[in-house]
Amino acid sequence: MSYTTTTRRGVNEKVKNLVIAGLLIALSIVIPMFMPKYQLPPFSFTLASHMPIYLAAFISPVTAVIVALGSALGFLLSGLPAYVAARAATHVVFALIASYMLRNGWALKNPLNLIIMLLTTGVVHGGLEVLVVIPFGYGGDTLPFTTAVLGGGSIIHNAIDFFIAFFIYKALSAAKLIRKVEAPSAKKAEVAAAAGGTLPEAANQPPTSEDAMSGAANAAEDAAESVENAVDNAAETVTDAAEKVTDGE
Repeated sequence: MSYTTTTRRGVNEKVKNLVIAGLLIALSIVIPMFMPKYQLPPFSFTLASHMPIYLAAFISPVTAVIVALGSALGFLLSGLPAYVAARAATHVVFALIASYMLRNGWALKNPLNLIIMLLTTGVVHGGLEVLVVIPFGYGGDTLPFTTAVLGGGSIIHNAIDFFIAFFIYKALSAAKLIRKVEAPSAKKAEVAAAAGGTLPEAANQPPTSEDAMSGAANAAEDAAESVENAVDNAAETVTDAAEKVTDGE
């Protein structure tokens, strides 16, 4: 029964991630078409346009890449100039970097790591966007302006959308709709506790950047866990009943 329950939960987790990934792809297409925009060519600001990408980064690198491509399609369909869609296509790169830094908890281990992640993804994000607009006439004498406005603007926009995505991620993880990312020290402490041991050094770690931003989500997480347990028990009961009917019992 324990093996069956574990298997069912594993399947449910995969199905949950697949559904969320589909919703994020849809959002990444719709946001460029309908959200408010500000343009100072070649820079443009579309509110929350990177939010689905960052949420996908918490799930997996593959999901992050697919959602980034969906965002590029959304910008292509939005009626904005072609260079805007070309800029969006480069988001695949920073999406991959963000996902690898976020999924193993490294970026949430402490505030310094979070800053490093935001600077790394921001510079890659802005730098690639500057490069991709050069063939559209934004190189040459205008390159310093392009670099300052587009490169600098992208770094700021990148950080704003990450924090929007982070707080949505906290709500989703509290509701058990998305896997909660643990900082490495927290994972070690959990393993030690499961083995009956202790890790004093982990307990003495300073608060992580995630802790600093997520205190309000703890109560909601406890409530969501109770709801999840009730739903799991109900799902197991329905599944057992269905198996009996199938077996002719």
